[in-house]
Amino acid sequence: MLALLLLSCGGTLDVDTGEAVEPSPWIVEEGEVAQPTLTEADMEGALEELMVRVRGLHATPVLDVYDALMDHTEAYCPNWYEADGNAYWFDECTTGNGTHFSGYGFGLVYDGYENPEDGYVYDARTFNGVAEITDPQGDVFVSGGSAYVYEITPMESTGADPHTLYYSGISGGFAWSGGGVEGSWLADGETPDLLMSAGYLDNLEGRFLTLEGGVTDLSGEVDTIVMSDVSLYDELLGSYMLGNACPEEVSGIVSFRDPGGQWVDVIFDGPTQEDPGDSDLCDGCGRAWYLGEPLGAVCPDFTGLLNWPLGDRPW
Repeated sequence: MLALLLLSCGGTLDVDTGEAVEPSPWIVEEGEVAQPTLTEADMEGALEELMVRVRGLHATPVLDVYDALMDHTEAYCPNWYEADGNAYWFDECTTGNGTHFSGYGFGLVYDGYENPEDGYVYDARTFNGVAEITDPQGDVFVSGGSAYVYEITPMESTGADPHTLYYSGISGGFAWSGGGVEGSWLADGETPDLLMSAGYLDNLEGRFLTLEGGVTDLSGEVDTIVMSDVSLYDELLGSYMLGNACPEEVSGIVSFRDPGGQWVDVIFDGPTQEDPGDSDLCDGCGRAWYLGEPLGAVCPDFTGLLNWPLGDRPW
């Protein structure tokens, strides 16, 4: 018979005496704390590589492959259902031309949709699903998440300054063994989990871009980068929108993981819409921290982040 019973308050009770027993303290053996192996140069190089590549990590390749595969659907393969006015497929079946569907998928397309509630015109494609689709050639598309791209502009009736907002989101995992996406992250077998938004204000020729999420498959010592509330505004847009022009430095936190699994957080001081920040801190450098201890300054080159052609799409 057990000598002790757990009390509802989290202590213990000796069932033989009926008396409460004081819990023993949780003693943690002191040991040597693992130190990160990353240097400032490692983190600067990884972030500069990412800044050049990041706008290519958009959702369009997933949507292109999915749209092409859906051209092979037939009347009852896959079977379609409706929920809240939206159609989705859920099935395991093979069409007459040999395309095999398994799982479920839900997609939407907006083509010039005007939304009077927010005053914007939407052009968008979205997909969400857990599915495996094999085409007649045997190439396989695997989905375990969601992907979307949006491009929105203000309705003329709002009288707003002309501008365009762009959004891309990749969440979960995707793979495709076929062609048609050469040169993209999907063709290279990468696995970004990344949300991006960007904007272009016509009358200022001003641009911004924000990043949230993680990226792996970097070429140097950094195993993974995770970004939280990272944003960058060019000089014109920063001055106009935020009252603080700091095109040399992003805002937010960038976390770097070394091959041993240690994480280093780098905090940047660039302005945001919520906090324009202090212009005196705009030096292009973030401060690195590990387990509450400062490590030094990380000063990457962010110029690759906003260098898409004026008036063009960022991806």
